[in-house]
Amino acid sequence: MNSSTPIQRQWQILIGLMSRRHGQTIKELAAEVGVNVRTIHRDLDTLRGAGFPLEERTSDYGRKHWKLVEGGVQVPLQFNWSEAVALYLGRRLLDPLAGTHFWISAQSAFNKIRAMLGEAALAQLSKVEKTFLQTMPGVSDYSEKAELIDLLMLAIEDHKITWVAYQSERATEPVSLELYPYGIVYHKGSLYLVAHSRSHETGQDLTTRKPHSYSEPVNVARMAIPERIRGLTPTGSPGARTHQRESDTPILNPSSDAHKPAVPAPVPVRHFKIDRVTGVDVQTLQFSPDPNFSLEKHFANSFGIYQGDEPSSQPKKIRIRFSSEAARYVQEKTWHPSQKITKEKDGSVVLEVSLNDTHEIKAWTLSFGPKATVLEPESLRDEIVSDIEQLLKSYQTAHSERVK
Repeated sequence: MNSSTPIQRQWQILIGLMSRRHGQTIKELAAEVGVNVRTIHRDLDTLRGAGFPLEERTSDYGRKHWKLVEGGVQVPLQFNWSEAVALYLGRRLLDPLAGTHFWISAQSAFNKIRAMLGEAALAQLSKVEKTFLQTMPGVSDYSEKAELIDLLMLAIEDHKITWVAYQSERATEPVSLELYPYGIVYHKGSLYLVAHSRSHETGQDLTTRKPHSYSEPVNVARMAIPERIRGLTPTGSPGARTHQRESDTPILNPSSDAHKPAVPAPVPVRHFKIDRVTGVDVQTLQFSPDPNFSLEKHFANSFGIYQGDEPSSQPKKIRIRFSSEAARYVQEKTWHPSQKITKEKDGSVVLEVSLNDTHEIKAWTLSFGPKATVLEPESLRDEIVSDIEQLLKSYQTAHSERVK
């Protein structure tokens, strides 16, 4: 049972509603705060009576959400001068997310900080700002994907089954994928959607997938879907969060969606680079997320974003020796939560980590050239030897052609 006071609980409700642009249902608030729905109803009445602009809104299919009226409540934050300066100088760190709602909201906040600091202080800050540079090699440009990312955030917040048009690295054109989205990860200048893919789970050829027959046992998450998502265009007013296809043929039966149980979300999940997403169609039907899933736990045994097609349930122990020339650099950083670094008598160090996939750590090891040597596992050593042999062959071929 929740032991918080009514004031603590009501503040938690406000924070929850502030953090979700589309609001929350009574049941969602009750589950998040840890009380029954009657208590939530009383708390909402108390907050409305205190002057907070709360509204209950009904979706097209009868689902009721509570939300704070846009612009009705301002979060009571106060910064001292040094805090405001630090935040303002750090705004450039968000530049890789330009165009997304994260960046747009941040710019609004920074404009308020500018007003608070005043012109004299800003003139001084401009001088300080020139002494700090953030390098951004290989950063993705999301300025044209703001609405797409907004739709994905909606699907994540409300646990909505979502169809996306996705063109993988090796594909010649996009295919439609049925996803249960869990979250978004920012990794090395790019955003990745973390989701379970029902399309991959079925093992179908994604370029020739046929729709399921309505004569099969009804599973609304597997109803007939066009082979591609075509002509996705917003419906309603600007900023609308639903899309329809050119044919206007509904995927799911709107009249009965509200009465159907949420579809459970199975595991494992996959990662989809948002740069390669060309269309998003958020469905009305929800899925039930795995209560034990968290992004932090999901990536606990990863060396980045890549986990392979079938990540091992048992992490592999990886040991790499770095020569004395690279030893100090390796010791200066935390490369993975599981890392252990052992100093050797000759000045070298051995880094040990536990990972469920070796794809990214192999590339990282190769970046050190002869200063890094994999000690185990043997399979990773063999892969690196093969890569080096192919690299040498490529350079030898290129050199031979150049000297002809």
